[in-house]
Amino acid sequence: MKKVLWGALLLLLAAGIGYSLIPREPLPDFSAYAYRDTRRMLTLVHRAAALIEEKGDQAFEDFTADEDKWTLDNAYLYVYALDGTNLYHGGYPDLVGRNLYGFTDLWGKKAMQMIYRETENPNNPFGWVHYIWNAPGSLHPLWKSSCNLRAVMPNGKVVVVGSGLDDSRAEVEFFRILVDDAVALVDSRGKAALPILKSPASHYTILDNRVFVMNLDGSCLIYPGMDITVDASLFDYKDFTGSTPLLELKNRLEDADRATVGMLCQQHAGEHPAKMSIYGRLAQMEGQTVVVGAISPLPQPAWMN
Repeated sequence: MKKVLWGALLLLLAAGIGYSLIPREPLPDFSAYAYRDTRRMLTLVHRAAALIEEKGDQAFEDFTADEDKWTLDNAYLYVYALDGTNLYHGGYPDLVGRNLYGFTDLWGKKAMQMIYRETENPNNPFGWVHYIWNAPGSLHPLWKSSCNLRAVMPNGKVVVVGSGLDDSRAEVEFFRILVDDAVALVDSRGKAALPILKSPASHYTILDNRVFVMNLDGSCLIYPGMDITVDASLFDYKDFTGSTPLLELKNRLEDADRATVGMLCQQHAGEHPAKMSIYGRLAQMEGQTVVVGAISPLPQPAWMN
């Protein structure tokens, strides 16, 4: 009997689901996310939202009374009213009662306002927002990737519950959301979208990356990683294998409105070349067809981490 119980426990841990969390089923589909830490945090937020919808304010007392159940090694819960007032904070309890609607990070991102907007974005079902934050007990600012859900309390009050990973590994899905949102912006606002996409304070800059925009001849409207105009074709770029991934992306987009290509490049000096993914889509900018895309890391084998 003990072997059966231990086997069941190991299966739960292998699935990335904390066995101590209150079971709230069914869970949404998290298969788009490669990393266990991401899936565990999504599970935590989903179940916290379910408890808030069941118990209302009482859920905050449950979070505090059973912190081991409602925190992960590198993530804690927070809850905000829609006016920006903090109702519960597992990392900074002193924030409870304070209004953070106008909070601005070091890059100028209005994090709370982005959270409220993204929890209503159908292209971003888990309300992902990326901003700079200090982990509790640290003076070093880090990128924080947070997922956020709206929950309706029994009294009808709507709140946002979320959690974030500090210095998290980039999920390919983060960049899919980024590019799809950028395409919608270009389609609707034309050239006026370009300064928004380039701004470090925008939703379109995450984890030291941002979207790029290029013409069908390879000339660049927004260069990947640099806010300057470069008189060169992106089609000429070659990766470690000698491939021309941006030219390949453009060729694939001749038969589809979206495509993904791989490339091998060195992210930092002295590191092994790493597999990267370029996700791109076609957009219409005032009658001109352009390519909107982003470059994201792919999950690496453990020996390369």
